[in-house]
Amino acid sequence: MQGTHGLMAALLYGAGMRLMACIRLRVKDIDFAYNQIVVRDGKGQKDCVVPLPQRPVEALQQHLEQVKRLHTEDTHRGCRRGRRRSVRPRSSRQKVLSSC
Repeated sequence: MQGTHGLMAALLYGAGMRLMACIRLRVKDIDFAYNQIVVRDGKGQKDCVVPLPQRPVEALQQHLEQVKRLHTEDTHRGCRRGRRRSVRPRSSRQKVLSSC
């Protein structure tokens, strides 16, 4: 597995997270300094802290940088909040639109 799905699978397996906890994961929930992830509203509607596995750290940091770059580009172009672009690279067959 590669890309976002591979990264999610590495977090699910390495941290022992549940699927919905991984899907709801936010940037502020990941603490690289302490190597931990805060799982909010987990099982029993409780917050807990799980260890951040070392294997996906580099890929996770690269993914976050890519998403931050995409967000910056969108805000400079005037895209409104709530409209999202795909993080995946576009293939040559997809139509490239100049607006959001």
